[in-house]
Amino acid sequence: MFQFLKDWAEKEGVKEGRKVVIENYLTQNDIAQIICTSRQTATQLLNEMETNGTLIYNRKEIIISDITKL
Repeated sequence: MFQFLKDWAEKEGVKEGRKVVIENYLTQNDIAQIICTSRQTATQLLNEMETNGTLIYNRKEIIISDITKL
């Protein structure tokens, strides 16, 4: 999951210092298929990263607070 988000951020993210904002056009199911896991696992990983303050996730965007920590 971390590598996928890092790659996506580098390709399509808008950098604001260490913070990166990605326009989110993928569903949790899409992300799960890309990283070869279940939707439940992808959701759990996103929720854990949000709880840890690594990112903010919603339907419109994913905000990675510090790309160097991925």
